[in-house]
Amino acid sequence: MTGMPPRDAPRADPPRPSARAWEDALAAAALLAVDAAGLGGAVVRAGAGPARDRWLEELRRLTPDRRWLRLPPQAEAERLTGGLDLSATLRAGAPRRRAGLLEGEAPLTLVLPMAERLPPSLCVPVAAALDAGRPLLVVALDEGEREAGGETAPPALAERLALHLDLDG
Repeated sequence: MTGMPPRDAPRADPPRPSARAWEDALAAAALLAVDAAGLGGAVVRAGAGPARDRWLEELRRLTPDRRWLRLPPQAEAERLTGGLDLSATLRAGAPRRRAGLLEGEAPLTLVLPMAERLPPSLCVPVAAALDAGRPLLVVALDEGEREAGGETAPPALAERLALHLDLDG
């Protein structure tokens, strides 16, 4: 196995934000807690790691009244928008609808891991919910590789989120 580091070689630490960048990130979390509806949310450029986890924990701490949901890019759009509830329809003998996660008046924080891979079928209902003024706070986690040209969060979503953070140093 050529090109592989020895098993006992020290691993490189993941990049960490500078002290100033971290202060800015914490200020962004505070702003989102104060005016989630007005700001829409944030695109957070960061790979999985302690900086991103700590920032999400801080945002959660600052928004205790919100329900949190992590939605992977392979989720079905019907989960967001609602649709036919097959079990209830069969029991009732008539069509019954299941509410989508974006419906309702309860404040929701929607965390979108791998936002750069978010298909239009999920991006469009999220953008529409933001446009409609739903009590929705979106955190789009952009994990795209910078070296490979850097995939980014879908523009239709990114343009609706007021804050853009880079926690990768």
